[in-house]
Amino acid sequence: MKTTAYKIAVFATLSIAALGSQAQSKNTTIQIDVDKIKNATGMMACALFNAAEGFPDVQAKSFIYAYVSINSGVASCEFKDLSAGTYAVSVFHDENDNKKLDKNFVGLPLEGYGVSNNIRHMMSAPEFKESSFQVNGEVVKNIKIRMGY
Repeated sequence: MKTTAYKIAVFATLSIAALGSQAQSKNTTIQIDVDKIKNATGMMACALFNAAEGFPDVQAKSFIYAYVSINSGVASCEFKDLSAGTYAVSVFHDENDNKKLDKNFVGLPLEGYGVSNNIRHMMSAPEFKESSFQVNGEVVKNIKIRMGY
């Protein structure tokens, strides 16, 4: 009899754990809306980071990225099926469509860019920590970014 009670208790515990893990499922969409884009030349690059490494401009280190078209000075990117966590977004206006953020000889961007929380420094790139935001199970998380040139 103890064996049956033990099996039931284990089954109940595992069932509760499974329900808890479903609550952490990948059900969030991050919607990024970028405005103040100066023209429709090229594409808008959007990169979603879930760690500081590579943020904001090493796309290969991003969690996921996309290129989208620009229409009437705005662009929108969407990242679906995301889990709860800490993320940061960087975008740049790839005017010459070469799939990289062009910079001058001292490393300053030659193309428009922006990051989540609209952080902008005069002589350095924004950091992940100050650009990050939390996703806590929202169905849609909206991020608005103002493009800067």
